[in-house]
Amino acid sequence: MAPGSPASLAQLKPGDVILSVNDGFVRSAEDFSFLLDEAGPGSLLHFTVAKPGKEVSEALEIEARRVALSIVRLKGV
Repeated sequence: MAPGSPASLAQLKPGDVILSVNDGFVRSAEDFSFLLDEAGPGSLLHFTVAKPGKEVSEALEIEARRVALSIVRLKGV
Protein backbone atom coordinates (compact mmCIF):
# COMPACT_ATOMS: atom_id res chain seq x y z
CA MET A 1 0.00 0.00 0.00
CA ALA A 2 1.23 3.46 -0.82
CA PRO A 3 2.04 5.56 2.27
CA GLY A 4 -0.76 8.04 2.93
CA SER A 5 -3.23 6.20 0.69
CA PRO A 6 -6.76 5.62 1.99
CA ALA A 7 -6.05 1.89 2.39
CA SER A 8 -2.84 2.62 4.30
CA LEU A 9 -4.58 5.11 6.59
CA ALA A 10 -7.24 2.46 7.28
CA GLN A 11 -4.39 0.02 8.10
CA LEU A 12 -5.42 -2.41 5.37
CA LYS A 13 -2.74 -4.82 4.19
CA PRO A 14 -2.42 -6.99 1.07
CA GLY A 15 -4.59 -10.05 1.64
CA ASP A 16 -7.11 -8.27 3.91
CA VAL A 17 -10.70 -8.69 2.72
CA ILE A 18 -13.45 -6.15 3.49
CA LEU A 19 -16.46 -8.29 4.42
CA SER A 20 -19.06 -5.66 5.28
CA VAL A 21 -19.72 -1.96 5.66
CA ASN A 22 -22.51 -0.98 8.09
CA ASP A 23 -23.91 -4.53 7.86
CA GLY A 24 -24.02 -4.37 4.05
CA PHE A 25 -22.12 -7.33 2.60
CA VAL A 26 -19.23 -6.51 0.26
CA ARG A 27 -18.96 -9.08 -2.54
CA SER A 28 -17.10 -6.94 -5.08
CA ALA A 29 -15.29 -3.65 -5.61
CA GLU A 30 -18.54 -2.30 -7.04
CA ASP A 31 -20.40 -3.16 -3.80
CA PHE A 32 -17.70 -1.38 -1.80
CA SER A 33 -17.79 1.73 -4.03
CA PHE A 34 -21.59 1.84 -3.86
CA LEU A 35 -21.61 1.67 -0.04
CA LEU A 36 -18.99 4.45 0.20
CA ASP A 37 -20.81 6.66 -2.30
CA GLU A 38 -24.12 6.07 -0.52
CA ALA A 39 -22.62 7.17 2.82
CA GLY A 40 -20.90 10.34 1.62
CA PRO A 41 -18.27 12.58 3.25
CA GLY A 42 -18.36 12.88 7.04
CA SER A 43 -20.19 9.58 7.55
CA LEU A 44 -18.98 7.15 10.19
CA LEU A 45 -18.87 3.62 8.79
CA HIS A 46 -18.37 0.33 10.58
CA PHE A 47 -16.19 -2.08 8.63
CA THR A 48 -15.60 -5.78 9.21
CA VAL A 49 -12.31 -6.91 7.70
CA ALA A 50 -10.93 -10.46 7.43
CA LYS A 51 -7.23 -10.45 8.26
CA PRO A 52 -5.05 -13.56 8.41
CA GLY A 53 -6.50 -15.70 11.22
CA LYS A 54 -9.05 -13.17 12.51
CA GLU A 55 -11.84 -10.71 11.78
CA VAL A 56 -11.44 -7.10 12.85
CA SER A 57 -14.08 -4.37 13.23
CA GLU A 58 -13.13 -0.75 12.62
CA ALA A 59 -15.03 2.52 12.75
CA LEU A 60 -13.87 4.78 9.95
CA GLU A 61 -14.93 8.24 8.82
CA ILE A 62 -15.31 9.12 5.15
CA GLU A 63 -13.28 12.18 4.20
CA ALA A 64 -13.93 14.41 1.20
CA ARG A 65 -11.04 14.76 -1.23
CA ARG A 66 -10.78 17.05 -4.23
CA VAL A 67 -11.24 14.23 -6.71
CA ALA A 68 -12.62 11.23 -4.84
CA LEU A 69 -13.83 9.92 -1.50
CA SER A 70 -11.28 8.27 0.73
CA ILE A 71 -11.19 6.58 4.09
CA VAL A 72 -9.27 7.93 7.07
CA ARG A 73 -8.61 5.96 10.21
CA LEU A 74 -10.76 7.25 13.05
CA LYS A 75 -10.54 4.61 15.74
CA GLY A 76 -10.68 0.88 16.28
CA VAL A 77 -13.88 -0.66 17.61
